[in-house]
Amino acid sequence: MATMKILDSFGRLKPQDFHRDARVVVYASSEEGMRRQFLEDGYAIGSTPKASLVGVFDGHGGRAAASFCAKNLFPVLVEDEGFQSGTGIKQALRNAFLKMDDLMREENEQRYWQAGTTAIVAVVTENFVYVAHAGDAFCSYRKGGETKHLTKDHSPHVPEERERGVKADAIFSYGSTASKLYMGIGDSQLLISRALGDLDLKSNKKLAFDEQVIIAVPDVVELEVTEDLEYLVLCSDGYTRRDIQWLDMKSFSMSSGVYREDRQDDGTYAIVLLEKNKAAKLDS
Repeated sequence: MATMKILDSFGRLKPQDFHRDARVVVYASSEEGMRRQFLEDGYAIGSTPKASLVGVFDGHGGRAAASFCAKNLFPVLVEDEGFQSGTGIKQALRNAFLKMDDLMREENEQRYWQAGTTAIVAVVTENFVYVAHAGDAFCSYRKGGETKHLTKDHSPHVPEERERGVKADAIFSYGSTASKLYMGIGDSQLLISRALGDLDLKSNKKLAFDEQVIIAVPDVVELEVTEDLEYLVLCSDGYTRRDIQWLDMKSFSMSSGVYREDRQDDGTYAIVLLEKNKAAKLDS
């Protein structure tokens, strides 16, 4: 596996990091929720001569899978031929997401069968941004003075996701409200339909990797880096798309409007500033 310097948040109390390279300025932060015994969310930041890498990982069933992916996804990604050539970054991202499951299986540890993580990863090159995600972590962006939402959640509410679950003999159940639709097998039930890890929900030998109850296959989207593309925000589901309105670019923070002492779920976000003119202001 390739050696590269990765800044990740796992194992630290209330992590906050600032990173800058030739393409981006990144501010990332994680906050533990009140109903958590420990922080299961986290982020990772890395860079190569040709690309900047930022990821947010929202663990469930413990932080084992999220921590594993934060440390290993980027090294796997940058080794991919499509990434190295610059002509196949979208496929390289898909390969890296799927490789995480393979590597966790090779570890042969029970924790990876019962733990999983959503993931959203951005690769920023000189001319394009590539965003891959699995689960309900999301990406919003600011362009031309407007905030737009780039990704759609993978959940049992989505017809094609639910249909795959039905074919895989998944069990469905509602939580306290109709908006909480769980999908899984036996006692392993999730509100999402795609994730890394959760190997116990991907163990049907009669089904292909993309036919299991839960799959690691990401959606990958591409944005052109233009003069009016200001920044991206990657978030775990501890935040909502409406929370983006609280983004304070002076302090690189959403916490003034979003953080509450009674927050139940962990919350992680990474602000990725792209516009060269705005990045230059940080030096003034």
